[in-house]
Amino acid sequence: MNNSSKGFTMIELLGVIVIIGILSSLAIVSVSRLINNAKNSSDDSLANTLKMASQSYMEDNKNKMPKAIGEIVDLKAETLRKSNYITSDLKNSKGDSCMAKSHVKVYKRTSTEYVYTPYVCCGNSSCKSEEDKNSPVITINFSVNSNQVRVSSFTVNISGDGESKSKAEVDSYSYIILVKSAGSSEYIEAYNSGSVAVKNKKNLTFTKELSEFSDFSGENNFKVVVTAINEFGKKTTKEAFSAFNDNIPPQCGTISGQAKDDNDWINKEEYNNGKGKSRLIKVKCDDPNNGSGCKRFTFSKSWPTNKVKSISYANITISDNAGNKTQCPVLVNLDIIGPTAKLNVYSSINDMNSETNKKLSSDIKLDDSRTSATIETQGYRNSVKEWLNASNYPDGAFYKVVVSDDSLSYWEWKTNTDGLKSADTNVLLSNPDASSGTFKNQKNDIITFGFNKEGYRYGELTIYDKARNKVTYKIYANLDRTRPGCSSSYTSPNSYNGKWTNSDVELKGTCSDGISECEKSYISNTISYNINSYVSPGTVSDNAGNTYNCPTKLVRVDKCTETSSTTSWGSCSAECGSGIKKGTKTFKSTFGSGFTCKVEDVSENCTGTGTNCSSIPKSTCNIRGNTERNTTKPWTCSVHHHKNKTAYMHYCIDENGKIYHPPKEKGSYVCPKLPYGAKDGWTVLDDSSGVLYEKNSSNVRVVEKP
Repeated sequence: MNNSSKGFTMIELLGVIVIIGILSSLAIVSVSRLINNAKNSSDDSLANTLKMASQSYMEDNKNKMPKAIGEIVDLKAETLRKSNYITSDLKNSKGDSCMAKSHVKVYKRTSTEYVYTPYVCCGNSSCKSEEDKNSPVITINFSVNSNQVRVSSFTVNISGDGESKSKAEVDSYSYIILVKSAGSSEYIEAYNSGSVAVKNKKNLTFTKELSEFSDFSGENNFKVVVTAINEFGKKTTKEAFSAFNDNIPPQCGTISGQAKDDNDWINKEEYNNGKGKSRLIKVKCDDPNNGSGCKRFTFSKSWPTNKVKSISYANITISDNAGNKTQCPVLVNLDIIGPTAKLNVYSSINDMNSETNKKLSSDIKLDDSRTSATIETQGYRNSVKEWLNASNYPDGAFYKVVVSDDSLSYWEWKTNTDGLKSADTNVLLSNPDASSGTFKNQKNDIITFGFNKEGYRYGELTIYDKARNKVTYKIYANLDRTRPGCSSSYTSPNSYNGKWTNSDVELKGTCSDGISECEKSYISNTISYNINSYVSPGTVSDNAGNTYNCPTKLVRVDKCTETSSTTSWGSCSAECGSGIKKGTKTFKSTFGSGFTCKVEDVSENCTGTGTNCSSIPKSTCNIRGNTERNTTKPWTCSVHHHKNKTAYMHYCIDENGKIYHPPKEKGSYVCPKLPYGAKDGWTVLDDSSGVLYEKNSSNVRVVEKP
C-alpha cells in the first residue's frame, strides 16, 4: 500500500510570503495617499474659507481695500472671526487651531482687479515657507568678458513662484544699475528702469547690454538690483555684482593745434597783441581691442597756465575708463617771459675777467618787467664831462652781461659808424666794434664786448630767446683817449721874436682837439720877470680831461737898470727882478782910451775890485745895454767874460784901433785884434742881440742872426 502525503515546498512558501508583502505595501501607499488627499482637501477647504470670508469682508469694507496698484493689505483670520465673517474657529485635520497665524493678502493688481491669497498656518507651523514658496524667483548673470566693459551685459530670469513649474504669473519687475568708480567706496545709481508690467507670463528672461543705457565704460564695478512682483503681490528683490578690469592703456591719436616746428613760437608780443593768444592743443584718444574705452574722445590743454609761462615740449595725458593713462608728447613752443640779463662796465679786460673795479654803481638788470635800459656816459665812474679819457679808460670801455633764460637763442651788438658824431644813427653790424653770436648754453651764458674807437660811441645789445622775446641795452660811451694839440706863439710885445726886451712877454698856446674838443681854445702865459730861457705857454686840456704841455719858446726879459756910477769896483748887491742878485757898476777902463766899460746884470754877487774889465771875477756878465738899447749906438762898450771857453763880445778892433760893431748880416769879418781876454780856439758869442759869432784864428764869422 502506497501511503503518500502531499504539502507546500519551502520555495512555494517563500513566494507566497513575498506576494503578501507586496500587496500589503501597495495597500499602505494607497491608504497614505487617501489620508494625504483628505488632509490637502481639508487645508484647501480652510484656504477657500479664508478667501471667501476676506472677499466678503472687503466688499463690505471698501475703505479697507488697497488703494494703489501694487499695494497689499494683510487681513488676519482673527479679524474675520471677530467680524463674524468666519462663524467658528478654523482647525486642521489634527485639531490644531489655525486662527492665530492664518491671514489673507489682498493685492491690487490693476485698477479693477484684486488678488486674494490665503495663508493657512495651524498650530506651531510658520507661514513663511508658504509665503516664500509663493514669491517670485530671480537669477542674474553677467557676461564673462570681464575686461571688455563696452560689450558686456547681464541676463535676468524671473519665475512667478518657487514651484518647479510656476503656478503664479509675473505681474511686474524693475531693475536698477548702480556703479562704483575706481577710488570710490559707494555705489551710485546710474540707471533705473522703473516698473515694467508683465502679462500672462509665469517665466520671463531678458538680457541688457550695458552700452544700451549710457557710457558705463568708465566704470569698474557694477551692481544690478532686480525686483519682481507676481500676481499675488509677492515681491522678491535680488542683487548681483560684477567687476571689470582693463589693463591696456589707450593710444595717442591725431594731434592738432601744436607748433609746426622749432621756429613756430608764441612770444610775449604775440600773446599781448593777440589779447591773450594761447596755444590750444588737442589729442584724440584711441582705446582699441574693446577695452574700457577712452574717458573722452578728445583731450586738450591750453598754455600758458597760471604756473607755466614758458614751455617748449609738454605732455597731454589721455586716459581710458579703467583709469589707464598715456602721456602724449606735444610741441607747445610758447614763451611769454623775456630773458634776464645784468650788465656792468669795466675799464680793462683784466678787470672784466676778475669782475673788479666796476664802473657802474650797480648792475643794470633787465627782465620781463623791464625790457630796455639806456646807459649814459655820465653814469660811469671816473667819467669827465660825459667823456672817458686815457687816464681812467686807457683800453676803452668793456661790458660784461650775464644772461639767463629757459631757451636762450642769440644776441646782436650793433654800433654806430657814421663819423661817430651822431651817437644813435647807422647802428649796424658793419664795423670792428660790432658783433653777434649764439648762446652755447640755453640756460645761462655770458656776453663780453666793448668800445675801442674814439668818438661819440653808441651801441645796442639785443638778447633774444628762441621765441624772439628780447631785452635791449642802449649804451652810450663818449671815448677820447687822445691828448689835444697845442701851438705856441708870442702875442706881445708886438713883433717880439725872442730877442732881449725889458717889457713883459706874453706867450699864447692855441689848443686843437677833434674829438671831445678843447676845454679852452687857447691859454696864455705872461712873463714879467727877468729870464733868459725857453718857456711854455702852459698846459691845454680837452673836455675828456686829457692834457698836453704846449711847446716852449725862447724868452729874454731884462728889467735891470744902472743904479750907480763909480770909477772903482765896488760890491755888486743890488736886486733886480724876481729876486735875482743883480748889479750895475761903471769904471774907467784902460782898454781903449776914453771908453767906459759897463758891467750889467751880474747874476752873482760881485766881490772883487779892479780898474779894468779883466778884474771882474767869475760873473756871468751878459751885456744887455738897457740904457742904450734903443739908441743909434746900442753897443758903445764891451765887457768880456770867459767861462767854460765861452766869451761874449760886442765889437772888434782893427789894426788901426777902429771899432767894428757886430754886422747885421751873416758873413765873415776880419778882426785883426781879438777881443780882450779871448784866446785861440774859443767860441765867441754875442748875447746882446742873439747874434752868434765863431772865432777861427783871427777871423770872426757871423753864424746866426736872430
